Amino acid sequence: MLRARRIATQLESYRSSHGDYSMRLSELGIDERKTGIYYELDFAESPAVDYLWFGTGFGTVSQYDSKTRTWHGPQ
Repeated sequence: MLRARRIATQLESYRSSHGDYSMRLSELGIDERKTGIYYELDFAESPAVDYLWFGTGFGTVSQYDSKTRTWHGPQ
């Protein structure tokens, strides 16, 4: 969870600097294949909203929503 919170902070910092969210975590120097943390942009929203999530147990996830800047699910 701590790593996911740091990544969410990095994404918010990137948005502050660039005006939009990163397309991929690799733009932040994060190897997405090794983290177990998943990232997706939702282009249906304007401006785009990003979602960051990771597994917390069998069939459960915790998800960060940049629109509300809150975490949802078990932590």
